[in-house]
Amino acid sequence: MLLIALTACGGEVAATTTASPKPTTTTATTIGLTGTVDLPIGGFDGDRETLCWGQGGYEDLTEGANVVALDGDGNTLGVGDLGRGEYHIPPDGEWSDTTCRFIFEVDLIGEAPFYTVEVAGREAPTFTHADLEADGWHIELSLG
Repeated sequence: MLLIALTACGGEVAATTTASPKPTTTTATTIGLTGTVDLPIGGFDGDRETLCWGQGGYEDLTEGANVVALDGDGNTLGVGDLGRGEYHIPPDGEWSDTTCRFIFEVDLIGEAPFYTVEVAGREAPTFTHADLEADGWHIELSLG
């Protein structure tokens, strides 16, 4: 009989098998992926002060929408959700360049050469491990 126990410990996931007299342990790394999703003018509505949400074809982009990180083979490596949408006014202060910005964080279990991030079922570009690592495991996505 093969028994596999998963234990979360210190940010890592350890799997122990007890099928043999000497249990073996493998450890998968956990990486925190953070990011933002920006909607352009016309793609959101809001309270005109701080909070915003998707509209006009972006109704699915609201606080709590799923964010799924996949490896190059389509296997799920982590799941998170969008935070609340907030107006993001660029440094020059031009209202016409304002976006509705959502933030997210996904804990990736394991590493892969390539990653894809789906936001509310919308597939984003593919990122390489090297590029994500160089950018501090942070991505910025824009729709529209």
